[in-house]
Amino acid sequence: MKQFEKIIFYLFIFFLPTQLGKHFWPDFAIIAGLRIDYLSPTVYVTDILLFLLVVCCTIPLLLSEKNRRDILKKIHAISRPSLCTVIAIVLFLISNIVLSERMFNGAYVLLKLLECVFVFYYCSHRLTNWQTLKPVLLVLSLGIGGESLLAIVQFILQGSVGGMLWFVGERTFTGQTPGIANASIDGQLLLRPYATFSHPNVLAGYLVTIMTLLFFCWDKFSQKREHWLIGSSLLLGTCALLLTLSRVAILVWIIILVSVSLYLLLRRHRNSFKRKVMILCFLLLTILGVALSPVAHRLISTSLTEESVTQRSLLLTLSGHMLLTHPVFGVGLGNFLPTVVNQQQPLTTHSILQPVHSIFFLIAAETGLTGLLIFIWFLGKTYARIRNCFPLLALLMLPLVLGLFDHYWLTIQQGQFLFAFILGVCWARPLCVPK
Repeated sequence: MKQFEKIIFYLFIFFLPTQLGKHFWPDFAIIAGLRIDYLSPTVYVTDILLFLLVVCCTIPLLLSEKNRRDILKKIHAISRPSLCTVIAIVLFLISNIVLSERMFNGAYVLLKLLECVFVFYYCSHRLTNWQTLKPVLLVLSLGIGGESLLAIVQFILQGSVGGMLWFVGERTFTGQTPGIANASIDGQLLLRPYATFSHPNVLAGYLVTIMTLLFFCWDKFSQKREHWLIGSSLLLGTCALLLTLSRVAILVWIIILVSVSLYLLLRRHRNSFKRKVMILCFLLLTILGVALSPVAHRLISTSLTEESVTQRSLLLTLSGHMLLTHPVFGVGLGNFLPTVVNQQQPLTTHSILQPVHSIFFLIAAETGLTGLLIFIWFLGKTYARIRNCFPLLALLMLPLVLGLFDHYWLTIQQGQFLFAFILGVCWARPLCVPK
């Protein structure tokens, strides 16, 4: 069973970037006659793999008296303050859903939250050392390579590749598809690649997060073919990241490269001269790539009057109004979009049907100041565990910094599971112990 459990977990990690799933459209997923993807209950491949993982973890408890006794001992060992905290959070979430306008939206979000809690718990208890983290990193590097190659080909074709790739989540699109993400470079519209993600920004967030983890661990691998695999994934991932033209993610990656390079170069052990030269070359090639690619033009031409900025500003204003009118419990889990629709009545072609592009404002709007304080409290507990481990601190900062400008860490399954994985790795602290 242990071996089967590992296989299921590795498959879950490998398919984490995919979005193949079955959408359902109950009444609570439809607003003003419009189907809203963010509200649609969906069964993804990763949901099925996660269910199998839960079964693999549960069966040993059912079959072994010793395992059941161990679990009971751990439950009894939980301190009273911790137990009271958990009960208070559960009661708050239930109250938040019950008091919301659309309870079914909240119930679905709570179900997804429970999935993320399991991912967090599993990773925090399984990835506690280098031996358990190493195969996961190799699987992630394969995923980075595949996603990056697909993104590069999509950019060259200026459209989707098609064929069997539909079954791993690639959608059919071209640069002329309504609502597609294009970037204007010198008056020419360029399609930003999606790979198997729902938006180029989500692809960029996935790439920069996993590449940061791989870059920190590069020097821990001992075999030559592993070095080549990680190096190839980083190179392909950087190329794909630049092609996404995601400004915040690219700037964050440059900052990460500089800080990680300094961190690795200043360490006194396990850094040969050859490896230092490779790190510096990689950093210089990335900066050169940014300077020569369309990214430079997109960064320079950024304006506070462009559509993406004005839409974000409007959503921030609307979320602030929700917080002022519902300061304690918020408008309810999963109720941001229904509330936004009510605030923009009557709907026009200029109405914005998106979550606010900030995880902090989204949490505040849906769960009030209470939920926001709980989130910040948990982040503080996480920081306390890793405050002396620079690699994990950098990893934790990524979703928080990127989450200041986008919402996919909380609203899209790929981002939710990735966030839960990051938090699990931080609590497991595999990079804080000797190899």
